[in-house]
Amino acid sequence: MPVQQEVRDAVAVLTLSRPKALNAMSVEMLNDLDTALREADRDPNVGAIVLTGDGEKAFCAGADIGHMLEATAQEARTFAELGHAVADLIEGLDTPVVAAVNGFALGGAANSPSRVTSASPPTTPGSVSPRSRSACSPAGAVRSGSPARRRSGSPRR
Repeated sequence: MPVQQEVRDAVAVLTLSRPKALNAMSVEMLNDLDTALREADRDPNVGAIVLTGDGEKAFCAGADIGHMLEATAQEARTFAELGHAVADLIEGLDTPVVAAVNGFALGGAANSPSRVTSASPPTTPGSVSPRSRSACSPAGAVRSGSPARRRSGSPRR
């Protein structure tokens, strides 16, 4: 599976696992990530989600360009829409999502790293601060602030 899941001390650690491809997002990885995020968000024992990359070279290289080179225009559009749907999902989750960026963050994964709660892997997943609600998605959406503040019309950070 391109996304590995583990729950440690109330933290769901989701690892993008295509290290030979620098964890580039494929259709299969995006679908796995969607499923893993939904499962973690529904789990009452999970208080935070950490998204990280497998290997030492890259957190995520963005979209799988190999797939894009072979895709028809409609397939490319569908792939992009799937990436945006996963980004929207991350933004809308009730559970805070933290990107533990280990190595290169390219393409959409590189957007606004300063707004990610942790720009480097925490020493232990339990060290994630639940006070900060930031999300960095491989599809490029970075959002910060609590959902209640966003709904109330408060400006985003």
